Amino acid sequence: MKSIDPEAFEALRRWNLAEEFGVQSYDEIPQKVKVYRGHSEDEKLLSHVNVTHDPEIAKEFGKEGVVTTYEIDKDHIDWNMNESVFNEGELLIFDSKKLKKISRGPFSRTKERRGCRSITERLYENQEDT
Repeated sequence: MKSIDPEAFEALRRWNLAEEFGVQSYDEIPQKVKVYRGHSEDEKLLSHVNVTHDPEIAKEFGKEGVVTTYEIDKDHIDWNMNESVFNEGELLIFDSKKLKKISRGPFSRTKERRGCRSITERLYENQEDT
């Protein structure tokens, strides 16, 4: 769609991001936003990367429980997967060089998991209710 009608694509991208961030318009999203990526300790960042704006979701990923916090200009968020069945707040970044690392650190999976259900557990719980 982007190559066929760039203006329509950009309008949809902006509307989609506003909806994901829970605001009425794209202009209400701060220019710089924090995003998070949960990953294994030895991960090498590829050119295309998925991140989330929810730090709790990021903690669900990564073998060693590493979460990196980045800052990115909202104009460099290429798309988000707000229709994902997993409801991860997944943001697609097609140029990872646009991400500015703020912090990186491990967290204790044992402590963090107490009282916290995984995405899969929440998904199945929601399916049982319907």
